[in-house]
Amino acid sequence: AEAAEAAEAAEAAEAAEKETKEEKAEKVQDESDELRAEQKKLFGQLKERRLESGLETIAPSLCLLFDSSSHKESVDPSTKTVSGSVTCPASASRPTLGNVEVQELFKEVDRGSAAPSDVFLQSGPRPTNAWWSNTFINKNLGSPSNFLTQMPYIIGSDKKGVHVMQPFMTSPGMEEFQHGLGVFLGAEGDLTGPSADAWDEACVTLTYRGPSPGQAMTFPSCRGSAYVTAELRGLKPFISSDLPLAVPHEIRVDGKAVACGNYNFVQGKEIEFTLSTGDSWIAFFPPGMGWTCEKQPFRLAAAEIAPARGVVVRLAMLKGKTPVDASWGDLLRQHAGSYPVASGADYVAHINSETAQVIFDWGNHRRNIPGYPQSDVLQLVWPNHVSLLSEEEKNRVNSGPKTPFKDLRGESKVFIASAPLVLHYELYPIATEEFAGRNPIPMDGLLREMMLEALKGGEHVAGAKYDGAKTDSEFQLPENVKLAVGDTYFSGKLLARLARLVAIAHELDQSNEAFFEEMLSQLADSMEKWLEKGAKTPFIYDKSWGGLVSCGCNYDDCWGSCAPKCTNDVSQPASCPALHQAGQNFGNGFYNDHHFHYGYFIYSAAVLAKFRPDWERHWRPQILTLIRDYANPSSADSKFPLARHKDWFMGFSWAGGIKFEPLGRNQESVSEAINSYYAVACYGTVIANRGDQDMDLGCQLRQLGRLLTAMEVHSGDMFWHVRPHAEVMSTYGRPTVGIMWEHVALHQTWFGGSGWAVEGIQMLPVVPVLEDFLKKDWVQNHFLEYKVSCDSDPSCSKLGWSWLVCIQQAVLSVKDAFECLRRLDDSAFSLRSPAASGNSLTNSLYWFATRSDLTPTDLKAWPKATQVITTPSPGKTASLQHLGPIRRFGRHGVRMNNRCLKLSDVACPNVPSIRCIGDSCCPDGSLCPSAPYYSNPLCKSPKKIACRGTDGHNPAIKRTPEKDGPCPVGSAVFCPGTMLLCQQDQCCPDGSLCPSAPLSATGRCLKDKVHDCTGGLGQKPAEKQSYDVLGECQVGAPVKCPNSNLKCWGQMCCADGRPCPSASKSTKCWKEKEVDCLPKEAEAPPPAEPFEEPPEVPRDHLERSRYPEEPSVDPVDPQARSGEDHAEHVRTEAPTTGTTGAQAECDESRKCVMGASVLCPDKKSRCAGMGCCPDGSLCPSAPTLVAGTSGCPSPKAYDCTCVAKPVIVGHASCLVGASVRCPGSSQNCSIGCCPDGSTCPSAPLGTVCPSPKKEDCTGQTMIRKYEGFARAASAEMRHFNPFALVALATVLVTVAALAKGRQRRSMYLTVASSEGEAGEA
Repeated sequence: AEAAEAAEAAEAAEAAEKETKEEKAEKVQDESDELRAEQKKLFGQLKERRLESGLETIAPSLCLLFDSSSHKESVDPSTKTVSGSVTCPASASRPTLGNVEVQELFKEVDRGSAAPSDVFLQSGPRPTNAWWSNTFINKNLGSPSNFLTQMPYIIGSDKKGVHVMQPFMTSPGMEEFQHGLGVFLGAEGDLTGPSADAWDEACVTLTYRGPSPGQAMTFPSCRGSAYVTAELRGLKPFISSDLPLAVPHEIRVDGKAVACGNYNFVQGKEIEFTLSTGDSWIAFFPPGMGWTCEKQPFRLAAAEIAPARGVVVRLAMLKGKTPVDASWGDLLRQHAGSYPVASGADYVAHINSETAQVIFDWGNHRRNIPGYPQSDVLQLVWPNHVSLLSEEEKNRVNSGPKTPFKDLRGESKVFIASAPLVLHYELYPIATEEFAGRNPIPMDGLLREMMLEALKGGEHVAGAKYDGAKTDSEFQLPENVKLAVGDTYFSGKLLARLARLVAIAHELDQSNEAFFEEMLSQLADSMEKWLEKGAKTPFIYDKSWGGLVSCGCNYDDCWGSCAPKCTNDVSQPASCPALHQAGQNFGNGFYNDHHFHYGYFIYSAAVLAKFRPDWERHWRPQILTLIRDYANPSSADSKFPLARHKDWFMGFSWAGGIKFEPLGRNQESVSEAINSYYAVACYGTVIANRGDQDMDLGCQLRQLGRLLTAMEVHSGDMFWHVRPHAEVMSTYGRPTVGIMWEHVALHQTWFGGSGWAVEGIQMLPVVPVLEDFLKKDWVQNHFLEYKVSCDSDPSCSKLGWSWLVCIQQAVLSVKDAFECLRRLDDSAFSLRSPAASGNSLTNSLYWFATRSDLTPTDLKAWPKATQVITTPSPGKTASLQHLGPIRRFGRHGVRMNNRCLKLSDVACPNVPSIRCIGDSCCPDGSLCPSAPYYSNPLCKSPKKIACRGTDGHNPAIKRTPEKDGPCPVGSAVFCPGTMLLCQQDQCCPDGSLCPSAPLSATGRCLKDKVHDCTGGLGQKPAEKQSYDVLGECQVGAPVKCPNSNLKCWGQMCCADGRPCPSASKSTKCWKEKEVDCLPKEAEAPPPAEPFEEPPEVPRDHLERSRYPEEPSVDPVDPQARSGEDHAEHVRTEAPTTGTTGAQAECDESRKCVMGASVLCPDKKSRCAGMGCCPDGSLCPSAPTLVAGTSGCPSPKAYDCTCVAKPVIVGHASCLVGASVRCPGSSQNCSIGCCPDGSTCPSAPLGTVCPSPKKEDCTGQTMIRKYEGFARAASAEMRHFNPFALVALATVLVTVAALAKGRQRRSMYLTVASSEGEAGEA
């Protein structure tokens, strides 16, 4: 009994203890719930207060809390609301498009785990493609990047505040930034956040909350602000850095030098500080505010908690890597007392106006800081803004002081917002003929006759080059498009192709023909299938984000033997494949490329609206819903965000959506973005031209579409079209950007990096407005280079991209373009070609006929056509046996994918987000799975996966070893020193011409042949031609480019980047003119600017070429040597001279920090880091590089870094600063540190990380005898700033580690060093 009582007592005690723990947990949970409820109540009452401020007709989520004097704000303890007046963005006053509820038109879906997180405090639709959206990506969709590009600063959010970083250029087309090199602005305590509290077109407010009500820190971040601003209430602010203060460890408080250290107390209203990198910053705060200071690492901490009414702390860069005017600091002080909390963005496009204005009114949306004199807001603008200003404003901006900011988007300039910033855009003319261009088609003549023949047939056109003898009037959409089965991108392109044919037929007076009505009926019936609620691939409304997405389609047509169908269940929207697979339909379900896709549908709807107005009125709600998804004009729309993709500050669009991308926002095909907004303008013009009760709606859409188009054209031309000597990316080295990311401009596409692909994707589709984008000055700079890239690569024609060469050629010469079009094969516009399926022969001829400089008498009729055999209908397969057997593994042991066929659009192996087609290469260098054969000469490696029936041997590949004697001219052979194949006139990775290239290819590549396997048949010694050889010519006369059969004239650039021999001296090309056929007296060359060549330097400072000559073979196996012997062997081996010549000697009079902004040899232009000067030489402040890896045509003319030159060993397999994989990690790096603390394999010398490189792909590794090096280095140290000392110390630590006998092996090179010199090193 006693034992039982004892057991009962123990159980009771245990139960009581458990109950006590549960009560405590419940109490904590209740307190937490109460805090959350309190915060929700705060925001709820805040919204109610906004409504009480006389704005009952406006949704509260659209209004920003605003007060012109922040010191008037206070927190009412009884209501916990913040007082202040309220304003709404201008976009909220614009009328919405349509009043039909979306759920009546399309099914709805909730995104579940892919829904936006609770960081969006503003209600309504969420921005999915905004410039700042990356910071707030749902964690289920990938790790947020935690940074937003405020411009000029990069703001990286963290737990206690934000990292403030200034990007720096690491190579042409790439900028980098690092937390460790910036400054941190935040508050002490346990904070939650950040959340997006409010936003408009160019501003977003980041908010952090403290543990107690009333504690908050907000960052009103506006694009172009010269400061980073923090508003704090009830929290203690601090400013810090991972870096120490620069010697002598002083700060300047209100202009006076004060020692920093041991947390000494300072007091004032501004503090300047300079970090060990040499960067100087200035902080502003309320007068009399006290701080404590620590020097290493640097930290300023406020002495007191900010009062409830709040304090404002502002941070700005005084001096960075770019030289700055002394008056910049005075300007920052003068305008420190006012800051914007909203952009006040608006646009004005009057009904009948041919111009429009985009306005940013920061000055009327500002707050003033108590204790500072009221002043105008200080903002910054970039080249894309300056070119759109009035002449008076442009002169004022250009005469302003120089700022320390220069990034990927160019150099920023000062704009004092005493009045709004007004950007003036010229609108593309769209009038009575809604689908015509600037120039009408000729009423008669050869081109009109040819268009009619392409449309209906005739003696010169046996077929319209897409399906045997079929003409364009016989064009039939594929069965899957008619049934609305498939993706919205390629289906939209085909619908728009048919719509374009209808519009052209009307202009050719064919509206009364029977085929015209047949084409219209086919278009209308197919569009209905896509727009109806019960479509086989339906559009669905995403309630979570606020957008219209395609359900997606798991496509199946039984290998062509049955009607196309989607195997997924569309009756349950939550199961739609596009909502769960980011690679489905190009990421449409994740808000990728909506404007690309839907723009084709809107263009088709516009054509139907003109010729079948009743049809348009019936389907208008659905059409307007598509427009609202990507071009919504009003933020009062509670279903869709404002102009989803548009970056109003930069002018262009961001195509990337809510799926995390490591490089942030991006856009590839800017021409398709232009088309999407142009389609809205066409649709609106058709409705406006009716003159009925819908005229207001039509005018609104017309001017909205024209403005968005003009913005995209202007910024697209500036940032995607690269010009020599331009303000933006003039040293990029490529004429066209393929994908523009936030911080990198890549010369590649999502499906390959060939030049013709990059060019081609920026010209789709061919519609009249393209003429504003393809400007003549840019085309003549690079057209011949583009033509060579296509003509020399069989894949360009095979994959359907060659017709675009003719389109671009017409900008320069319709006569040559007309002949180019004739030479295209009979399947140039085949529906099987993803590139050509959206265009037609008729539309191409229309483009020629509407060029402004057309001279019809120059054209010659095509020869009479012969009969062409009609091929089978696309998508139909006569016999399954031709597809090949179904196998798990094919020939060569390759894994088979039996669900795809030859030349189909498939995902690259292990990279589902990147698609490829046919003979293109995937990012890992392997051949696309849908290529016709197992391998090709173009890709680094054969297929990893093969589509059904594509695993056979490529008969074009005949391996011809160099030692086996002569090879056939143009045959597939190996590039020197590699296992990569080349053929015809292709260029090898080292820039040399293919060993089997013909004579005519001489001069096509950066270098002549390193090896000639043709026995001399394909090699011709280069001769420098002069006007004596070519004969005198007139300025601008048609002549041949040097060493080429290509013709040039006017101000064109030849394929080698040099001006045409007949070009005037004002012609700007990538390189200097080498061959001149003008008379000597025609243009005397300008006097050369005196420049002293640096003296020659010792031989041990020569750079090694990326692909040097073969060294003599060492009979001793390096692996068999001892560590000391091998190290001595490497040290004493003489370096091989690279093709770029000797390393320039240091110029002591111009000594600089590595990566600094310095003068180029012409003493006019400036460069920094790894940029190129106008003369083609590498920037004098660049780090030590392997020859050929800088991307510049020639090495430094002089060197101002004056660092000891290492011996370069190994072949470089990456560019310095390239994005590469960290060793043993899935993360990429470029110039920073890897997750394990090791230095990135592609980082330049001097990169500071906890441990040295595990692998080095740059070829920079230092191996030399360091006797006396430490003494020489210490003698040099007094000349360097602290950042240079840190870099040098890192190098010495690395050398010491190597000297201890540790052997470091990698895929790039093997390094060993002796231990005898460890102590000295």
